[in-house]
Amino acid sequence: LQDAWVQRETAQFALAPSWLSVDTADEVDLNAGGRSRRLRLNEIDDAGARNIRAIATDPSIYEIFPGVARVPAISRAATPGRALTVFLDLPLLSADQNGWAPLAAAYADPWPGAVFVLRSATESNYQLDTSLTFAAQIGETTTDLFSGPAWRWDAVNSVGVKLYSGTLASLDDLSVFAGGNALAIENEDGGWEILQFANATLTQPNSWTLSRLLRGQAGTENAMRDPVLAGARVVVLNGALQQLSLPPDQYALPFHYLWGPKGKPISDPAYQGGELEFEGVGLRPFAPCQLRAACSDNGDLCLSWIRRDRASGSDGWDQTDIPMSETSERYDVEILDGSGAVKRTFSGVTAASLIYAAAQIAADFPSDLPSPFRFAVYQLSSVVGRGTGVTANIFFS
Repeated sequence: LQDAWVQRETAQFALAPSWLSVDTADEVDLNAGGRSRRLRLNEIDDAGARNIRAIATDPSIYEIFPGVARVPAISRAATPGRALTVFLDLPLLSADQNGWAPLAAAYADPWPGAVFVLRSATESNYQLDTSLTFAAQIGETTTDLFSGPAWRWDAVNSVGVKLYSGTLASLDDLSVFAGGNALAIENEDGGWEILQFANATLTQPNSWTLSRLLRGQAGTENAMRDPVLAGARVVVLNGALQQLSLPPDQYALPFHYLWGPKGKPISDPAYQGGELEFEGVGLRPFAPCQLRAACSDNGDLCLSWIRRDRASGSDGWDQTDIPMSETSERYDVEILDGSGAVKRTFSGVTAASLIYAAAQIAADFPSDLPSPFRFAVYQLSSVVGRGTGVTANIFFS
């Protein structure tokens, strides 16, 4: 810029042929108008006299001006520390997942490029289990979350969420139905409710209020608590989560795990660890729905329900019957008294209904049925046993 400012002055003049030694790019001093100017010759036209075109120049602008002596500062790049790593034992979220393997998510700032999860049956000889290559969106609730309706929009409750990184945005209903805006919230028992939201309102930096909720998704309605207190762990369900590589015959065994940033030895303080044991929630049958009890003329009760399934293909609305992920259809049915204690159990029921005979009713409740009449149903799995149960409260008119 200084050089361009100097070159705003130009000059044209002629020299005698005797100045043949002067060539382009040479610099000369020109005395004119009462002062001397230093010029650089740009063009020379030799036709008798030498016609010269030149621009002003000032070599002083290239001189070095030493400043005050300073001690060199040592710049240290930020190094990754301990990564926040969360393990989620969740139901199946997609058809390509393994039902027995939990998910892992990690966050660190700065992100180390990857977080390694290592596994061993002992406290040595660790082997790489999973590499988490993307930072997950992890945060916490900033308000209490109360229980709400399952399988329909919750237009009453909302929840405040603060994320350590990433953003949230509103979606239209069809995009939510297609699986968008899904997150998991951990309750005080360590269970996870999966919910979706249509509306996300930014309230503070990195904080949103989520409303128009779909609760208890993927069979997690039993994980709702009243309430889940503020400060509960939140994980956005996206591609940053990876399943652990547990074999199907070892999913319920305790293992020693280490996790830490890529590029660090496992002896580094950035690595953390612990003994973890999972339950294979993705193999657990869903709770049945629409429990009913109907009285017959002879005093029997006909108990019935509708089966649900954990397979992703069971959501289709054009099916006459949904798929069945279990090897056979079997249920446990418990008859409960007013305090919730089990009075009678029907084990291995092979259909979605049974007859609670009048004689059995009289033996269990000599003084007549309680109001409400309560019974619980569990679908059975040949792998994990009882699935998630559901209890009905029936009022007879």
